[in-house]
Amino acid sequence: METNNLTPPAIVVVILAIFYSTEVQQANMYSKQKEEVVTENIRGVYDYVIVGGGTTGSVLAARLSENKNNSVLLLEAGGFYDADPNFSILSKADDIKKGLHDWGYYTTPQEQAMFGMVDNKAYWPRGKVLGGTSLLSDGLYVRGNRFDYDSWAKKAGDEWSYKNVLPYFLKTENIQSETLRKSRFHYFYGQMAVSESVSTPLADLFLKSGEDLGYRNTDYNGINQVGFSRLQINNRKGVRDSTVNAILARVRARHNLNTMINAYVTSIYIKDKRATGVTYFRNGQKLFVRAEKEVILCAGAIKTPQLLMLSGIGPKKHLNEMNIPLQVDLPVGQYLQDHLAVPLISKVNTTLGYISNDFNNSLTKLQYKLFGTGPMAKSFKEGIAFLSTKGKPDLQIPDVFLIFSSMILPLDKCNFKDEILRELSEKFKSSRGFTVQLALTKPLSMGSITLHSRDPFDAPILNPQYLVNDADIKQLVAGIKVWEKLMSTPTMKAIGADADQMEFKFCGQHSTKTDAYRECLIRHLASSTHDQTSTCRMGKNNDGKSVVNSRLQVHGINGLRVVDASVFPDTPSGNIQAPTVMLAEKASDIIQGKDSVNILRNNLPQEVFN
Repeated sequence: METNNLTPPAIVVVILAIFYSTEVQQANMYSKQKEEVVTENIRGVYDYVIVGGGTTGSVLAARLSENKNNSVLLLEAGGFYDADPNFSILSKADDIKKGLHDWGYYTTPQEQAMFGMVDNKAYWPRGKVLGGTSLLSDGLYVRGNRFDYDSWAKKAGDEWSYKNVLPYFLKTENIQSETLRKSRFHYFYGQMAVSESVSTPLADLFLKSGEDLGYRNTDYNGINQVGFSRLQINNRKGVRDSTVNAILARVRARHNLNTMINAYVTSIYIKDKRATGVTYFRNGQKLFVRAEKEVILCAGAIKTPQLLMLSGIGPKKHLNEMNIPLQVDLPVGQYLQDHLAVPLISKVNTTLGYISNDFNNSLTKLQYKLFGTGPMAKSFKEGIAFLSTKGKPDLQIPDVFLIFSSMILPLDKCNFKDEILRELSEKFKSSRGFTVQLALTKPLSMGSITLHSRDPFDAPILNPQYLVNDADIKQLVAGIKVWEKLMSTPTMKAIGADADQMEFKFCGQHSTKTDAYRECLIRHLASSTHDQTSTCRMGKNNDGKSVVNSRLQVHGINGLRVVDASVFPDTPSGNIQAPTVMLAEKASDIIQGKDSVNILRNNLPQEVFN
């Protein structure tokens, strides 16, 4: 019987809900007032001017200003991170994309990929907000393979080896999992929460299907990446942990740190081969700020090379074509890398997974608002596997990775053509199932970023040249075969999973279960995982392929450093957010000539050195 009166137990529930809701809000760093973090009026001179308040800029500003003798200015082109409540909710990441806080880049038409996309173009979301892309991403915590960093050491110097970067991963980490807290490959005194993604029983079946194929359940951030794992995510009690709320916002009003938003940097001022400041636009005014010690670019793998080239640092031929006076001839914008992922989808005959409405109905929203729980508090991305297509589960170097989502992902933000999206929707709409995103750990195809014009407000030309290297398509075809084996395991068959559900009319000219058909799927459906790197590669001096040295200083220009994913010598095996945070932590020590991780280094597991 319905009643308008609250019974005593109901009153208790409401009181507890309000109390818990208050606790959630107190724990949520996104509730901080703008006045506590940003500054309206700044000085004309600082020791360090950091361009870009994204994933790395937020960390670097907080770390450099720990020394009260350093004056630090952080300039961010976007707005404040309270502008959209979805920033704090991992499950709402797609709702932010293509909005006001997204640079919303599109690539050039691709000749060997993106056949199913409008104009054969890939869509690249990038965060235009304090906190950057760490507020738009899915929050995956993936360090990469230990051999990635040993490869970096060969290209850039031993300080970038696995044993020398692992302490910086640990420094930031606040592990939430009781199981992983026991591992010496994890740490619990850092500032960014790392949780195991636990949402639905489908993830357990994903892990079990890996065992069916002979793979072990493992910690992919431990000594051996190969195997099936629960996904680790930057999530704290239902709230996204980004570098801005977990690190920068905790600084608050530090007298020697100013953070300015809506400040669009357009050029670096260079005099006598030294960077002395930057020009930026704010509120319609062109302004200048001077850097006594360094200008540090943290603008990301797209904006940083654009800004360098606009300032005369880049390929001589290209800058001559743009009529930009040359400061130093360097391969800026070259060697662009990105992970390309193929969505592999299957419906299931159970109700174990999610559907999109689970994240959007009124009850779910109320549950999250009152208690900080329910589907909105979790991530539908729950599992990950690093595998070898050579069929040897004991190998330590994987060539593909699979990201498991316990729902059929909405694909309307991937720039698909109407006819492709229609066919996908007709087959999978409102169905329960899962999506496996298959990607290469080490794509060999490389692209470039060049200037479209001298106008700093004009987006650069982005040409990733996806799949131009035949080895990439062959590797992805081999990866699909592994996925087909996964779908044929007893565990997957028991829930109605079937690789044949990936049969589509747009590839109907090929017989299914052939390499030609698999290749057609890849060329039509594969899209970016938004892991752009290596456009200002780090390397040894005068190697001809690098833009910065091992200390992240731009060759030939004093007082100028780059600290973002553009400096990666090669893309890591997996998503890049965690490596990017590690980079910022290590860069802070390099710049200040300190060692903040000595204790962590001395306690590393012995396996690291074997």
